Amino acid sequence: MYASAAIALRANWKHLRRGYICALASVLFMVSPSIARAAQDGLSPRQLEIIQTVLSVEGYISKELHAEFWASVPLAIQSDTKTKEAFIRTIDRSIATGVRFQRESWASMKASLEAGRITKTPGYAIAKKNALSASTIPSFNQHARQAVANAEAMIEAAAARTPFQTPKGSMYITPELVNQVIAGLDGSIARFRRLVRAVWEEAAAERRYPEAHVSIISQVPFAIEREELTVENGRKVKLITLTNRLNQSDFLGITFSEHGGAWADPDGAVIRTVKATLKGMSASPSVVSSSEWRNRLSASGNGEAVTSVGTVYASTRVVEMRELGGALVFIAVTETSKIEADLLREGLERSTQLLR
Repeated sequence: MYASAAIALRANWKHLRRGYICALASVLFMVSPSIARAAQDGLSPRQLEIIQTVLSVEGYISKELHAEFWASVPLAIQSDTKTKEAFIRTIDRSIATGVRFQRESWASMKASLEAGRITKTPGYAIAKKNALSASTIPSFNQHARQAVANAEAMIEAAAARTPFQTPKGSMYITPELVNQVIAGLDGSIARFRRLVRAVWEEAAAERRYPEAHVSIISQVPFAIEREELTVENGRKVKLITLTNRLNQSDFLGITFSEHGGAWADPDGAVIRTVKATLKGMSASPSVVSSSEWRNRLSASGNGEAVTSVGTVYASTRVVEMRELGGALVFIAVTETSKIEADLLREGLERSTQLLR
C-alpha cells in the first residue's frame, strides 16, 4: 500500500469509533452530588441529560441545546442577577469532582498501559475518595460507586491488555484510545462553560495548533492527538490529528502527516489519499479531482457510506505541504447529504490559516 493511503486509512478510521469512545467515557461519567442538589432546586432530568451530552468526550454544544437548557430554568432564577450567578456557580463547581475523577482515571489507564501493570497517578486516590464521599443521597452514591468500579476495571484491563465490556461490546483499552479521550476533556470543559452562560454567544476565536501547522477560527477547541506510524520500508510517519464534533450529526477533522520528504508522484498521491480517506470511512468515493488550493497541489472528493445507524456522507481535501515534508487532510462528516458535507469541509477550510 502507498504510504499516503496508509496514512489516510489510519488517520480516519478512528472517526467512525465515536460510539465506542462515548460508551467507554460514559461508564466513568458521574453526575456529581452538587448537580443532584441543584436538580432538586430546578434542574430537570432533561437538563442533566444535556449536561452529560455537553461533557461527553465526543459531545457537542449548539444554540438549540443551550436554548432548551435555559428555557427550563425557573424564572425566579433567571430574573434575579444574584440568584442566577449563584445558580451558575453551583453547577460550575459541581463538575469539578466528576471531571477530576475522569482525568485521573484515564491518566492511570495510560500509566498502566505503559508500565504493563496497575499504575495509578498520585491524584487518583484523592479523586476516588472525593467521588465516593461527596454525597449522602443514596442514588447518587450508587452511581459514584459504579463509576469507580468501572474505572478500577478499566485500569486493570489496560494493565493486562485484556478487553473491557462496554455498552457497545468488548473493546481493548489502547494507547490511541486513551490519548483520544484525554485530548477530548479540554473540549468538554469549554463546551460546558458555554452552556452555563445565560446568554448564547457565537464566540468564535482563533486557536493555534503549531504542531499541525494550522490555526483555526472555531467556537470550541479541537481535540488534538499525536501518533507515529511505521509504513512501507520501515519509514516513520508522524500524525497530528485535530477533531471537533459540531452537533449530533456533523463532525470535522484535520490531520497533518509528516512523512519526511516529497511524494515521488505528487499528483497521483493526493488523489490516492483522497480515495483512501473515503474508503477508510467505508464511503464509496464519488468523483475525485485534483486542483490548486492556496497555490498548492491538492485533490478533493466526497462519498457516502451505509452504516448501522443510517447513511453517512463524507467530504475530504488533501493538500501537499512539500516544504514541510508532509500533507494536510481536511475531513467533514455529516448525516445530511454529500452537498452538506462539501459545505462543511469548505467552511473548515475558510476558517483555517496555514502556519509555517
